[in-house]
Amino acid sequence: TGAGPAGSLDGTFDARMASGTFYGRPFDSARMSGTYQRGDEARFDRAEIRRGSGVVRMTGRYGFSPPFPWDLDVSFAGVSLRDAGLPGGEWAGSASGTATLRGSFEHPDVRFAANGDGVSLRGMPLGTLQVGGTAKEKQLVVTGGADGLRFEAEATLEGRIPFRARADLALDDVARF
Repeated sequence: TGAGPAGSLDGTFDARMASGTFYGRPFDSARMSGTYQRGDEARFDRAEIRRGSGVVRMTGRYGFSPPFPWDLDVSFAGVSLRDAGLPGGEWAGSASGTATLRGSFEHPDVRFAANGDGVSLRGMPLGTLQVGGTAKEKQLVVTGGADGLRFEAEATLEGRIPFRARADLALDDVARF
């Protein structure tokens, strides 16, 4: 529903979708509801995408005018790592976690934390995996660990993407890797 001048509508929305793709990743169903104000901002009371037993939920607001500001809280549970399309090769297992997105695409302030169960990468079992980090402006910081493994990395998200990374392996677990 909507009311007001065409360039400055106020209103509500409630949408349900069957299967489709979102940023090239398949989903089984989706739903969103909320309000829009002055035609330049959507407030999401509920936004949800489901795939198999996994679900991603979001609340917050998103601006339609430059610099396209966002203030979003995201949670996810039971998300298949195979379906997530992560870089680095074939992933297996599932993930749950949270993320907050503040700022805008040009000036992001993102914080995230996730736990993975039964995680493997290219057939190499990692078991339970924890990862967290921030992306502030052009700087990305990631830390995490799994059984016998700890890692941390920093990268600049521009140019040739210079980075620094470190991993520590427990000697008892070297053969597994």
